[in-house]
Amino acid sequence: MLSLATVDPDVQTGDVLTLVWGEEDGGTSKTTVEPHKQLEIRVKVAPEPYSRDARETYAESWRTKQTA
Repeated sequence: MLSLATVDPDVQTGDVLTLVWGEEDGGTSKTTVEPHKQLEIRVKVAPEPYSRDARETYAESWRTKQTA
């Protein structure tokens, strides 16, 4: 599974975390989201965009600019 999440800046690529996936109380009022239960899953942090080609060769943008 591939999913996007926001993490603390000190989290490194390759770190393994526990992510709470899904909305509280069974979901959302969005009609495009199927009912589901919230659960904890183990994740391995990967760079974004996930594709190396996209990270390294796309035109300069906010994704390619490094912050100090």
